[in-house]
Amino acid sequence: MKQIATLLLFLLFSGFCVAQTPVLPLYNSTKDVQGAYYKDLQQDFQRFVGEWKYQQGSTELIVRIQIKEEQFIDYGDITFYRDFLVAEYRYDENGIEKINTFSNLLTNHTNPYKYNMVGSIIIKPISTNPDVCSNCGPNDVIVDGTFNEPNRQIDFLDPRIIFRHKVENGVEKIFFTLYANGNVYVNENEGAAQNQFFSYTIPFGRYELIKQ
Repeated sequence: MKQIATLLLFLLFSGFCVAQTPVLPLYNSTKDVQGAYYKDLQQDFQRFVGEWKYQQGSTELIVRIQIKEEQFIDYGDITFYRDFLVAEYRYDENGIEKINTFSNLLTNHTNPYKYNMVGSIIIKPISTNPDVCSNCGPNDVIVDGTFNEPNRQIDFLDPRIIFRHKVENGVEKIFFTLYANGNVYVNENEGAAQNQFFSYTIPFGRYELIKQ
């Protein structure tokens, strides 16, 4: 009887814990519920998973994208879980490999921002507000996120990425945009922050990548 009572107590406690962790949609949520799990319930991220390739002459960009589910996020005043897209990349110019971060995908980071491309903001067309997703088809999905290049930090610059999934004439594509918020300053004042770099290895711009 004691074992049965213990088991019932355990099941009751487990059910209570589960009840305290609501699963909410990642898309179009405010991310302000303590302990919630913001899940990609519509499986929008799944469209982006895999290897994608851009090629223009001897210039080549390959991006490998994965999903990281239920990642713990601590903002100090609130903690919750959410799904992320993470990616790494290789960029070749004139047939020469300039950067390759693929090996970072082999590490299961507990912090998703340890990956060099991270996306968690989903944007979709809204018929009543076309500016939300301009030039989007009704089934297009956009993921907005952050970009990093190892060993190349640029003060005052906030690099961002946009992945836009689209099917054109039966061909599955993502349009990848690398851009930055902020401005790079050249400051010659003694003691001021000095930038060693003023751009990233991958040039800012928009790239059309094909599913491999």
